[in-house]
Amino acid sequence: MTTTGGGRNRVVFRILFSSQKFSFTLAEVLITLVIIGVIAAITVSSLIANTQKQEYISRLKKADSVLRQALYKVAIDSGYPVGDFSFVSDYEFFDVLKKHLNTIKVCTKSGQDCFPSGTKTLKGQFHSDYNNIVSYYTPAFVTADGIAFNFQCYGSEKYSFQNKGISEEDIENALCRIMIDVNGQSSPNTFGRDSFFLIIVNGKGVVAAGSGNDSADCSKNDKGFTCAARVLKTGKMDY
Repeated sequence: MTTTGGGRNRVVFRILFSSQKFSFTLAEVLITLVIIGVIAAITVSSLIANTQKQEYISRLKKADSVLRQALYKVAIDSGYPVGDFSFVSDYEFFDVLKKHLNTIKVCTKSGQDCFPSGTKTLKGQFHSDYNNIVSYYTPAFVTADGIAFNFQCYGSEKYSFQNKGISEEDIENALCRIMIDVNGQSSPNTFGRDSFFLIIVNGKGVVAAGSGNDSADCSKNDKGFTCAARVLKTGKMDY
């Protein structure tokens, strides 16, 4: 009995304290590292993209706020109600507003001084109407925050406001269309990402493009001209 019991003990001892070890093959280790690398790359890319979007959103809000504050100061100086710009012609409006903004560069001749040479739609196509955006008749400036503003004040030429997603009433009273690039000449130079439209409407002040049609073209397969209202309202770029 003792001998048998001792034999069982020796078997158990060998199982528990066997010197045999289990290990992964080199191929298994390499596959595991590749999987970890892919997951890390996807995670990092997603974090970078989300961080960039939040920066664009923050800068758009800043541009909207700065413009509204400047319009308020114009009203104080003029003695007219806020949003009433009947005291000045549309082509003089830029000069009236400029002194209330912290500009570090004014561009009146070359779009490449303030804006990129071309701006893409959300679906990745360059839009010919907005290449070399600044001309003699469309002054622009860059603020100390690095935000570029381009003023196009058309007066009776209301067609320019008709694809910006604002109401018919606002189109009728629109004074200036403002194209902004929230990070100046830096990429991606894309409508709905870092480029947006704001409209100055007589009697109202700043109206974001897309406010009258719920940002109809604000999708990755469209132009992105009307994204400003959606981004300012939701604080997101979920398109």
